[in-house]
Amino acid sequence: MSYHNIAEQAIDFILTRKIEELADLTRAKIARALSVNANDLAHKFKNHQHITLRKFILREKLHRAAFLLEKKQELTINDLAAKLGFLKLEHFDKEFMRYFAAEPIQYRNMKTRTI
Repeated sequence: MSYHNIAEQAIDFILTRKIEELADLTRAKIARALSVNANDLAHKFKNHQHITLRKFILREKLHRAAFLLEKKQELTINDLAAKLGFLKLEHFDKEFMRYFAAEPIQYRNMKTRTI
C-alpha cells in the first residue's frame, strides 16, 4: 500500500471518530483498524503528511476542544480535558495554549463574547 493510501485512510479513520474514541486513540489501534503494521503506518504517515501521527491526533483533539469550548458552555474545561483523554488539566492547557495562543478559558471568552 502506498504512503498516500495509508495516510489518507488513517486521516479518514481519525476524523470520523467520536470525541470519546479520540481520547485513547493510538497508532496501534489505527494500525489494527487498517490492517497494517503500526511502525509502517507511523513512518508512511509522517512521510506523506510531514507531521507525526501522534501530533495529528493531538491537533484533532485540540480542534474538537475549540469547537466544544465555543458551542457547549455548560461543559467545564476540566470535563472537556478529561473527555479528550488528557490526564492532567495542565497538559491540556499547555497544548491548547501552544496551538491556539490562548488558554482554553480565554479562547471560550473570545469566541462567546457578544457585542
